[in-house]
Amino acid sequence: MADSLAPLGRMDSTKKHSYRQVVRKESLTHQRITNTQDWWSDWKSMFKYKNSVVPETLPPTILFTLFSAAVVAIYEESQWVRDMLPNSTLLISILGIVMGLLLVFRNNTAYDRYYEGRRLWASLQTQARNLTRLIWFGVVPKDEHDEIQKRGAMNLVMAFISSTKNYLRGEYQWDVVDVAPYLAHMEGYSSEGHAQQDVNEQLVLPIEISFHISAYINAAKAAGQIDASLQSSMASIVSNMLDLFTSFERVRNSPVPFIYAVHLKQTLTMYLISLPLQLAPSMGWTTIPVVILASFTLLGIESISGQIENPFGIDENDLPMDDYCDELRDELTRVMMRPAKITPDDWHRPWDDISTHATQGTLNQVAMAIAQDEIAKRRNELIQAGQDGDATITVSVTATADK
Repeated sequence: MADSLAPLGRMDSTKKHSYRQVVRKESLTHQRITNTQDWWSDWKSMFKYKNSVVPETLPPTILFTLFSAAVVAIYEESQWVRDMLPNSTLLISILGIVMGLLLVFRNNTAYDRYYEGRRLWASLQTQARNLTRLIWFGVVPKDEHDEIQKRGAMNLVMAFISSTKNYLRGEYQWDVVDVAPYLAHMEGYSSEGHAQQDVNEQLVLPIEISFHISAYINAAKAAGQIDASLQSSMASIVSNMLDLFTSFERVRNSPVPFIYAVHLKQTLTMYLISLPLQLAPSMGWTTIPVVILASFTLLGIESISGQIENPFGIDENDLPMDDYCDELRDELTRVMMRPAKITPDDWHRPWDDISTHATQGTLNQVAMAIAQDEIAKRRNELIQAGQDGDATITVSVTATADK
């Protein structure tokens, strides 16, 4: 297994997520959120092929273009065809209204599912953060065995997140690279286990993991490591996580009805076929570029709806759930590198000039003094550890002048 997928709490403290030896670059300037996309960047994105609808819409667009070219050519050469085709656009006008309503409804429904998936995943992240916070800072182990169980419970939270992601993608096994390390401390989930096949045939893995988390909470209460109020809070969070898992299933297993998707494709095909038949008498060869634009636009909207309808897949335009899991894994790892007990007894005198007279320049001066003091402390720690403090610490402090 890669180091980044090692069970939580077993990562080497010298790795990139070390709590004490890594100092991120800080900026004390007032940050403003701005739109980083300029006109030129947006213009260049027009020519992107990957992650666009071009691969799916290009083949049917070519077919409709060839059909329109054939219709125009026959119309220009055959007097019989010219007499047969009506010089009216009433049909495409009526179909155009219907097509607009169908495409709007289809696209809105698909994006609602995409947004709902992202909202549910953010809620699951919040519940996981709350549960790990209560476990790590609320459970008071009495001996080394209790400490091991506590770290195992933290691993189970991460296993729940990763197994939920895999379940939504149709991957139901536990012995996968982003789940197995976090279940290795449990009987039946290790390489030495004797019931691996039976475990695979048990309940849905996230639900199975939630049972073990609940069992740990009850055991911690029975051992006197948590009180009744904390047990109730943790049990409520586990219940919320299961509710979110059920909501994920609802989004994944309730796609747009197949009959609706088929009817939309049929109506779209009829519209694009009738387009050159209605435009050829009035537009001639100009009908061909019009059909190209109409085909690419309408087929592209329909293709976008199909791609984002299931946001939990592995396509380029689906939710980056692997990144979400990696970020949460790193966050939980950093939590377990912190001391399990935090007390305000070690606090210094707080800065009490929180008045309307405090200017930005004053704030910067105080912040720079605090940062310089922190740099000196960490440099001394690194020097005592036998490292080069100046080469290890990189802190950028910029201040804005008081205006």
